[in-house]
Amino acid sequence: MAAALSSLDIGLFSVFQARGAGGRDGALGLVYLALAGRQRCNFDAHLTLFLSLAFVKRFAELENLRASGASPRNGRGYLVADIEQLRSFGTASAFAAVVVFANYISGRDVTALYHQPRMLWMIMPMIILWLCRVWLLASRGELNEDPVVFALTDRTSLLIGAAVLIIALLAR
Repeated sequence: MAAALSSLDIGLFSVFQARGAGGRDGALGLVYLALAGRQRCNFDAHLTLFLSLAFVKRFAELENLRASGASPRNGRGYLVADIEQLRSFGTASAFAAVVVFANYISGRDVTALYHQPRMLWMIMPMIILWLCRVWLLASRGELNEDPVVFALTDRTSLLIGAAVLIIALLAR
């Protein structure tokens, strides 16, 4: 159930993150997670996951600018020359989220919350697949700058999300 709630947290965080022009209300998502009462490790997994998604959004923006030969004009302070460093930060954050989630599902709290906690390990390759896919598509210039919109409209992402939810419910 905690993994299903975790998925719900991700969805609600995404809604708060996407509110407003350019996602300026992203702080609301952090407030939501802080108020959600989730365990510290679970919050850390969300934090590192969304840090990676923030980096991939900037990376995709710069990749699209590089492909068009334009320069950034949004005042965020990123240069096209920063693209490889953003990729490093973002992929490191993505895999940090995976490690933190693995730590969470290995913990004692999970055995108290789930009848079949070992089933949660089946979620790990799906998370890795999705994060690697997002970064690969961004590197190819095929990500339309917003990973949340991508996740909500991409068929593969939706299938992975449904599989994660089913596994979390079956593990209850």
